[in-house]
Amino acid sequence: DPVGCPRYAARIVRGVKIAPSPAWLKQRLQAVGQRPINNVVDAANYVLMETGHPLHTFDMRYIQDNTIIVRKAAMGEKMVTLDGKERQLNDEMLLICDGKRPVALAGIMGGENSEVVEDTTDILIEGAYFDPITVRRGSKTLQLPTEAAHRFERSADPENAPYSIDRLAQLIQELAGGEILKGLVDENPGNIQPLEVSFRPSRCNLVLGTKIENADIQTILQNLGFMVLADTESWTVTVPTWRPDVTREIDLVEEVGRIYGYNRIPIPKHYTVSSKLQKQTPDVLREAVTDHLAARGFIQTYSNSLVSESRHPQLFGDEIPVILSNPLSMEMATVRSSMLPNLEAIIQHNQNRRQQDLRLFEIGQVSHLDASTDTGAFETTRVALALSGREHEKHWLRDEENTGIYHLKGQLLELFRTVIDAQISFKTCHHELFSDGLEIHMGDQHIGYLGELSDSRLREADIKGPISYSEFILIDSRSETNKRYQAIPLFPSVERDLSILIDARVSFEEVQAVIEKNAGKYLIHSRLYDLFQGKAIAPDKKSLTFRLVFQNPERTLTEKEVDRDFQRVVRGLEDTYKAKLREA
Repeated sequence: DPVGCPRYAARIVRGVKIAPSPAWLKQRLQAVGQRPINNVVDAANYVLMETGHPLHTFDMRYIQDNTIIVRKAAMGEKMVTLDGKERQLNDEMLLICDGKRPVALAGIMGGENSEVVEDTTDILIEGAYFDPITVRRGSKTLQLPTEAAHRFERSADPENAPYSIDRLAQLIQELAGGEILKGLVDENPGNIQPLEVSFRPSRCNLVLGTKIENADIQTILQNLGFMVLADTESWTVTVPTWRPDVTREIDLVEEVGRIYGYNRIPIPKHYTVSSKLQKQTPDVLREAVTDHLAARGFIQTYSNSLVSESRHPQLFGDEIPVILSNPLSMEMATVRSSMLPNLEAIIQHNQNRRQQDLRLFEIGQVSHLDASTDTGAFETTRVALALSGREHEKHWLRDEENTGIYHLKGQLLELFRTVIDAQISFKTCHHELFSDGLEIHMGDQHIGYLGELSDSRLREADIKGPISYSEFILIDSRSETNKRYQAIPLFPSVERDLSILIDARVSFEEVQAVIEKNAGKYLIHSRLYDLFQGKAIAPDKKSLTFRLVFQNPERTLTEKEVDRDFQRVVRGLEDTYKAKLREA
């Protein structure tokens, strides 16, 4: 398989004697975290650490037909690896086979059927260059991370294979005796050639902000192992095969910069700042939301979007987890469908360290399955906020006050009013995640939830309540038009307090809507400042007290005009909800 294995080399050592490694070899391997096994295997691990190139040793007597074949596995094919586990393979995995069967997972782990054991005498040494993507996919699919896979999936040096084999053969002979057979098999169907990159010294200085002489740039690159053909303004730089990370001109610029020294790059004394307004983009909105919340004492969190399959609360009710084909671990097997589990983990971490007063937020992507999309899934941007502990510490001017959903509701109203430029409303809901919950609506669209986490949810997350939590979809409703400013009013405002007795089932939003509908064009503000339910009134009733503020920007309002608008509000509440006027 020339794609999966562009280069494969091997040679044979006969007549070795397997024994424990000498003390110096054991000590050096243990110093780098390796467990000593025997002199041959330890020699291979030592050369791996010495050269950076993974090698493998086979017991030659188990290589049937004296043949090595490198091929892709068949779908569902099985083999037992060195750790004694049977692995079920797919057709993307690469195998090292003898004439009849697999003997190793290429670049990952050898097979149990060809392992070097105590009575091994003849050894086949393998040194190869495997495709990094093939090795990585196989390693992640099988959940089999190894030293070899770790290096191959980051790309080894294909030119280093023959040298590494010779070095290992030499070391085995020193430690285990035996005869190194003449000749080296070296199949190189890929004929890998060093990469050539065009490089402009002028561009290098422009990017770095330096004035390095061309001769100095050339010296830096050559000292790093690059071959430089500098006969024109655009140089041709040949990248050594042991630098697979260098593929573009900008990579060479970075090499020059780090050797020249970032501390030697001059700092300009003058800066140019543009005051041009930028076009509104989703990133601009995210930054504006972040700035707003941070200014109000919230701390931004960043968490991993990959979670275990069990951590998917049904917030909106239609979330189906997006399961990864090749997860890094079972704890990172799916893409999150809600921000709640991550914030709960952060709250738990803080509470375990006696930090109870928390104001947290996170902006990020969540994903759900959707068969109607090209990818089978879709992403939305959400904002999550959490409050716990005290809103105010105890002070001689005020009592201690704990946070609640009304504090979070106020934060949301201010955020949507000043940053997102949208009106939101709330509807009471009964949600299993909340003991007291509200739906958040923008117009007719349901965009999120606000509530106090239920006791069962707190126990499941192993955190202490009360915790006020909100999560909503971030929608850009801002207008493209420029902001309009108006002068400070020259004429005084007039205030009226409205206290009504109304059915307890009527929501604040419904009362507010009637007030705004009937108050006329001079009402500039209305605010609920008192709610009372108790023995003095019927159990199915409640008392609400609003402060209404009227103002005319062109002249002073008369008492008659204000009374007229006020009475119209009272009649509207009486007709709509049979409310009764009370004395404030």
